[in-house]
Amino acid sequence: MDEIKEPTSEKENASLSTNEENRIPLSETPHYKMLGYLMRMSKRFFHFQREYYNNGKSDLDLAQMTTQFFGQSMQVRKKRLDSLGLTMDLELKDATDDLKYGSEYYNMESKEDTQNEYGIRNRLMYVHRRFYKKKKCIYKQKSTEMSVISILKSKVKDGVASCPNCGYSATVSSFIEGCAACGTKFTVHDFEPKISGFSLQKNMQTKLKDVFDSSLRIFMIPGFCIAGILIILYCLLSLIDLFFELPIWLFSFWDFLGIIWAAGYYALLFSIPTLFLLSCILPKAKQRLYNHPITGQEHGTKLFSNFSVPDFYQNVEAKLCNIHLIDDAKKASAFTKCSLTQFIPAYKDVVDCDLINLHFIDGNKAKEGYYLECDAMLHLFCYSGRHIHTEYEQIKLLMYGKKNVVDQPITAMRMYPCPTCGNSLNVLEGTECMYCGNTYDFTNFDWVIETYEGKRRKDYSTLLIWGYILVAFLVSFLLHFIKYFSL
Repeated sequence: MDEIKEPTSEKENASLSTNEENRIPLSETPHYKMLGYLMRMSKRFFHFQREYYNNGKSDLDLAQMTTQFFGQSMQVRKKRLDSLGLTMDLELKDATDDLKYGSEYYNMESKEDTQNEYGIRNRLMYVHRRFYKKKKCIYKQKSTEMSVISILKSKVKDGVASCPNCGYSATVSSFIEGCAACGTKFTVHDFEPKISGFSLQKNMQTKLKDVFDSSLRIFMIPGFCIAGILIILYCLLSLIDLFFELPIWLFSFWDFLGIIWAAGYYALLFSIPTLFLLSCILPKAKQRLYNHPITGQEHGTKLFSNFSVPDFYQNVEAKLCNIHLIDDAKKASAFTKCSLTQFIPAYKDVVDCDLINLHFIDGNKAKEGYYLECDAMLHLFCYSGRHIHTEYEQIKLLMYGKKNVVDQPITAMRMYPCPTCGNSLNVLEGTECMYCGNTYDFTNFDWVIETYEGKRRKDYSTLLIWGYILVAFLVSFLLHFIKYFSL
């Protein structure tokens, strides 16, 4: 297994962040400090994530880095890997040097309200996934994906902060053992900025880039190298034939090279339109073909003014990942109002998943809340037969959020305190508090899933690439032999 090394020192990290910050016009950064957190913490989280999944960091370290619900989601993911004796290594590197603020490859947003600060950062990354079984690599994949990372932070002004549950304002030092007003349990470290969500997304441009890179790696580069060798041999034998009489076996080989070269001529003609299509036409039409991972968001923003599309996206992703990685349907009963007994057993082979597309279909206001109908596309990594394979799943969701809960400004700590004892609830342990035993209603905290319908399908992208290569060669040879026998 590859050793995980710190990308840069703290000094180099600070220098890099400063250089990036200087590229962003100050007039476009009203919450400049939050943008600094986004640049520094995102890089640290990428390294932390690799260490955590490789047992280099503990759950206590995770709680200090992430918000409660997102941290629990990472714990479930690691638990599934450990149960199967697997280790996941997720390496991310910058895919572009273009840090133009507001571009489709690099973007940051920052918001704040009376109690909280919220920031989100998009950046194109090279993603290298590896899965290990007893230190033996059983799967590796390289792709280009858009990383989306968000940070939540309680607003602290002149040493005064507010309780994330009841809004009680007091000095930060007075919250050492929680809130004295409502009894919610937390520490002063929870007022620091924390990672509240992370996802990797694919769009049309990144898919085309991966197909183009795969074609170069699998077909074009080796093909041109082999063609060059054959041409050199053919020319060398042709020169020898000018001065000497070639032996029969060498003459046959020379004739065979001529046939291969003639067929390669048609293969070259066949590949030219492909190269032109991938390298010229599609990039020029990128604005038309750009497939953003979130579409139809106007159905959500029309419901209430505080609706945050990126926050809802990562909220849905965390819930869907938890559903795919838990081992008992009862553990999802807090945030689902529908039965998942037919789905959970079918997800036993899933070891990792990413939400790559979310389409809002419709949004409606009800008497006591809001309903949002969505289509989600998940990219699944499945383990079976000692191998990792990928699949896709189309999921249709109906989300429900109670008024005066989901339409409130984002709670920076993303804490779910028990309404009876004030201790933090583990949402993945059902609807019963593990401290006092009383049940609670998750609609008093967040969105819940009313209906859930999923349909899985195989990933045929690699098969399509090889099929295209095979068809190209068959058509080339067919054209050559038709011409040869017609003479």
